[in-house]
Amino acid sequence: MSAQNDSTSPIVDGVTHQPYIPYIVAFDIIHIAGLIIIGSTVLTAWLSPRIRRGPMWFMFEIAWLSAPIGHLLLLGQQTGPPPSTGYCLFQATFVYGTPVFYAWYACSFMLHVYLSLRRTMGGYAAMPKKYSALFHILPCSVFFLIVLEVVIYGLLHKSSVERDPSGMYCNIRDRLPNKITAGFSIVPIIPLLVIEVLVYRAIRHHTWREAGKTNWRNADHLTPEVVMRVLIFGVCPIGALIIGILQYFAWDTDHGGAELNLGLAMLPTLVGLIFGTQKDILRVWMFWKKDTLTSSSSVVTL
Repeated sequence: MSAQNDSTSPIVDGVTHQPYIPYIVAFDIIHIAGLIIIGSTVLTAWLSPRIRRGPMWFMFEIAWLSAPIGHLLLLGQQTGPPPSTGYCLFQATFVYGTPVFYAWYACSFMLHVYLSLRRTMGGYAAMPKKYSALFHILPCSVFFLIVLEVVIYGLLHKSSVERDPSGMYCNIRDRLPNKITAGFSIVPIIPLLVIEVLVYRAIRHHTWREAGKTNWRNADHLTPEVVMRVLIFGVCPIGALIIGILQYFAWDTDHGGAELNLGLAMLPTLVGLIFGTQKDILRVWMFWKKDTLTSSSSVVTL
């Protein structure tokens, strides 16, 4: 099915692919940008006493942060002699695991937002922590199952573990791991869409109709700005799914689907911009204006 002609020009399904250096450089730069944006956002929320974020928010951000971290593991080995099979397999666990990780966390995060929103509008107290912990179990479990599946499959089929034809990352040549990842990534997308519609309806029929009556600083400290950012974010997992499907048919392109890889690489950066430009985080970064800060800054404790 596939073979390696030499260390730099893989042959896949009879098509010779030459890694395109400008695409690889762009791929790395985009992931570095995502790493910096999401990483600085997480560190700011963790270290600043002015910002309140809960475990769900942190794990949601970490799920997306794992994508640029994993894809940058091959930095410096994307052209020339291929990396060792063991290292390539290690990176492949991130390549196959992170789409499932952030897709399931996106669904859990959106569900948590919806339930928190309903409690806020109903004037109820914040969701008990023992129930909030349940939202982490499924995404983490599915992620570790995918990682385990990739490790076992890779060890049993070592000859299939190789650098992707685009040269950007490592993967497994056989289609089975790709199909499993795609399947587990699709499953949470449908409920994610449903929940997003419910969030939108809740805002439209309650918040806008009773403007000024809802105590947004009650319960889980959701603000209309935060909810709208969550709704905008909802397109990212869907975009990842669409690109993933297109990647499945991209093997016969000149650069092994490198263009689609660039699109997928942009998603963590987009997520970082959506959640890293909230007012309370920006105010902390504007250290020269600290004297203008007040304790009434918007907070989210998801």
